[in-house]
Amino acid sequence: MPIREALKELAKDGLVRVHGGRGTFIRQLSLNEVRDRYEMRQALEGMAARLASIRGITPALRETYERLKKLHDSNSLKIQEIQETGWKFHEEVVHASRNLELVRSHKTLDAQIMVALRSVGQQQPVQFHRNACEEHIKIFEAIKHGDADLAEQLMREHLAHSLSARVE
Repeated sequence: MPIREALKELAKDGLVRVHGGRGTFIRQLSLNEVRDRYEMRQALEGMAARLASIRGITPALRETYERLKKLHDSNSLKIQEIQETGWKFHEEVVHASRNLELVRSHKTLDAQIMVALRSVGQQQPVQFHRNACEEHIKIFEAIKHGDADLAEQLMREHLAHSLSARVE
């Protein structure tokens, strides 16, 4: 019974699709659905970056930034590690907003995007990951300096670049 309830929750969140008599399958998003979710993500994470710059960075956000900086400055680029740390960075910016409703909405949206695009990131060229890392560092610096307008703008631009690269 708990598995059936868990699958119902995943279906409600748009992560799986239930086909009666055939089973439950991970839901594949169309290009338009991915674009819609990225536009929503730009709004949510842009607002999160704005609020984090007003309310101040958290220790977890600073720690994630330090890991990104170390990865960026190293000679050997570890794509998987940069990608995972980048996801963590986005999560920590959202948590640093200290807006529980924003955190809740982002969690569902992020899960949908991750299911649809998790494997795509591994196929991106090394330069894509290096650029993303640099963009994360600039976003953090805007947040740290309390520049709400710049933090929001940089986050929105970063997500636009990310969508564009993944669509290609």
